[in-house]
Amino acid sequence: MEEKEILELQCSIIEWQKNIIGELMRLYSTEPEFHIPEELQQQIQEVKEMYRKLNTP
Repeated sequence: MEEKEILELQCSIIEWQKNIIGELMRLYSTEPEFHIPEELQQQIQEVKEMYRKLNTP
């Protein structure tokens, strides 16, 4: 992977994580016990895939 691709992927990961954390904080602040919605679980899975791609030589 080229350096530019790596930087773009890292920026994407940070942006997705920011959104995921924001949503989790919103859910927690309204209801300390909550179910993680399917859409949010999918976003978390996408970030995991980005990490795998980033860490694959």
